[in-house]
Amino acid sequence: MFGHCTDLAIRLYSSFDNLFPFSLQGVQLNISTFHFLIHVCSRASAFKQGSEVHRRILKSGFGNNLSLTNNLMGMYKSCGKLKAVCQLFENLPSRDVVNWNTMISCYVTMGLYREVLDSFRKMIVNGVSPDEITMVSLVSASAKLRDVKMGEALHLYIEEKNLSIVGSSVDMYIKCGKMEEAQKLLDRSGADDVDVVLGTTLISGYVKSNKIDAARFLFDQMTERSLISWTAMISGYVQGGYFCESL
Repeated sequence: MFGHCTDLAIRLYSSFDNLFPFSLQGVQLNISTFHFLIHVCSRASAFKQGSEVHRRILKSGFGNNLSLTNNLMGMYKSCGKLKAVCQLFENLPSRDVVNWNTMISCYVTMGLYREVLDSFRKMIVNGVSPDEITMVSLVSASAKLRDVKMGEALHLYIEEKNLSIVGSSVDMYIKCGKMEEAQKLLDRSGADDVDVVLGTTLISGYVKSNKIDAARFLFDQMTERSLISWTAMISGYVQGGYFCESL
């Protein structure tokens, strides 16, 4: 349904110049309209149409609008156009946490993890405090790099700032092969029930570490289990050769 609406919106916008003048009876495209068009192009990864929307924004005098710039960065990111994202970012007269988060997230998506860390350092130097979104991207980068020391440093920062992103930290420890640290972090979270997503992530980690008993113990503690939880436990038994248990 959304795909059809997206296609229709892009076709209508693409033919806008042929149907109407830019200003029709004194009514011009406004910021809200541009936000919608950027969103449509972003969802459809429509780079050509998105670039045209960007050109219209500049022509309309909204080039310095921070909110539109953030959305344009996100649109170019969804189209895989790192250079365009960087150009918008570099041309900003001042940068807030949303700008930095978009830039860092773009680097994570592109697999440029060292650039993620470099951007974080520059962000701090420029006096912008990271938020939970920033830290999720950074923890993801450390997990991809399998950099335990960096992950631990980020974990300490997260706890110091009381940021609620336990799941990302647990995932980082699992990907780095540190199951004990992941379990300790879950235990320290103080939750009475094991969250289904977090629990499933840990179960998968135990299975990969050939710790099937630990996986089953955690599985039994979960008051809610998803299809993925059951599949992780069953596949763990199969991989370990426990065929009767898997059945």
